Amino acid sequence: MPHVTSIGLDVHARSVAAAAFNPFTGEVVHRDFGTDAAEIAEWALGFEEPRACYESGPTGFHMARELRALGLDRALDDATAEYRRARQRLNMFLIRLGHVWDERNADGARKGSWTRAHWRWISGIRLEGPQRDVLEYYVTAARCAESDRRQLEKKVLALARTDRWRPAVEALSCIKGIDTLTAFRLAAEAGSFTRFRTAPAFASWCGLVPSERSSGETERRGGITKTGNRLARTALVESAWHYLTCTPRPKAPAPGADVPAAIRARADDCTARLCRRREALAAAGKSSCKANAAVARELACWVWEIGRRAEGTLG
Repeated sequence: MPHVTSIGLDVHARSVAAAAFNPFTGEVVHRDFGTDAAEIAEWALGFEEPRACYESGPTGFHMARELRALGLDRALDDATAEYRRARQRLNMFLIRLGHVWDERNADGARKGSWTRAHWRWISGIRLEGPQRDVLEYYVTAARCAESDRRQLEKKVLALARTDRWRPAVEALSCIKGIDTLTAFRLAAEAGSFTRFRTAPAFASWCGLVPSERSSGETERRGGITKTGNRLARTALVESAWHYLTCTPRPKAPAPGADVPAAIRARADDCTARLCRRREALAAAGKSSCKANAAVARELACWVWEIGRRAEGTLG
């Protein structure tokens, strides 16, 4: 079964000490390099599902940028973040000039931002002089960032359809709130769900378990730890918000998906359970954010189970 190989890089000005850890065998491989990122990337990419980390610092940051450019990390999350920043800059510029998007549908509901209607509204704004130039710059930046993100999404979707990822991606996509991109992110970040012995272990790895500050007989629990894998945690938290408004009815199967009936049934159980859980938390007076964190934590456990079933390692 494929698994993630953890690679640590101790980056100095003139040398790099590297170590790769195999979680199945416990073997650790050491290598010393110069500062040629291509040589390091070639070595690291020779392992199965390599994930590298480094000590923060000026030399580490530089090496990380070079290794990402050579394929040692995915870029979709960076492109998504840049797209959000570009939209935010454009939106704040318009607000400072008194242009606020507030168009509504026939029933009085406010139309969504960054839709075709929103872009038509932006294109209809007329400014003069330097302000017009600034608006054109921000619009172009947002459009380019959107195009970059879509191109990367296409590549990720193509990768998600390969034999390596398709079973887990299609299975996880049966859960409401999880689309193909989110399913691929969770599967790719986990590498293999079999490396987590239990569902709570996976939730802990995602940083979705409560923090604790206990002393003696006094127990104090706080918010989620937010330690572990940030990308998986963010994906689960964003997916959990879906249960604020969705129904417990099963999710319609994706065209062409071939998911075993038993796995689909468990995904349907997950959807129904999380809908009831969200309603119960709201009825108990829990704040929206706390309720969502609790749903995200339980969603992580369901993701672990369904991921294990898709890998064929859970009956």
